[in-house]
Amino acid sequence: MRSPIPWSPSLPILVGLNTALTTAAICLGADLSGLGASSTVFGVGVSSGAACDRAAAVTTILGGNLLVGGALLAGACTMGGFTLLTLRVNGFMLGASGSLLLQEFPTASHLLWRYAPLEFGAFAIVAGTSQHLAQGVFRGLAFDEAPPFGVSLVGLAAWATLLFVAEVLESDVYCLLRRGIGGG
Repeated sequence: MRSPIPWSPSLPILVGLNTALTTAAICLGADLSGLGASSTVFGVGVSSGAACDRAAAVTTILGGNLLVGGALLAGACTMGGFTLLTLRVNGFMLGASGSLLLQEFPTASHLLWRYAPLEFGAFAIVAGTSQHLAQGVFRGLAFDEAPPFGVSLVGLAAWATLLFVAEVLESDVYCLLRRGIGGG
């Protein structure tokens, strides 16, 4: 019996490769962040005791990350090249901003672990989905086959779910840091 959504072995491979390359970019960003940059460059600055509207924080953070996800999906038009660039730049920024946050609040690593793995996973999935979609469209055009949109829709649903949960958790971290409870 045929599955309603045929699984493609290339999607997990693409997600795995994107994860490995983005991890390298995060490590590079974290390593280079010690060159004297201020955390306010990355929007990590805090204002002690400031009030925080959690709904506004979720909206702002989610809006920015949806733009990143859109840029990753737009990379399908370049057969994944732009996707790779966008993912690496954002991985670099995640590593640098996380490192700078930990420089200001040395005991705040538990705050990063609340959302960073989910956000990281969401971007690796959407990047792999974008590349898989590009491959499917190319095969469809070249070999007169129907592109496997079902697999791509599953990837997009997983991305949206992970991203939303990560942003709700990240807004909590953002509000804690705004109130100066980061543990520094």
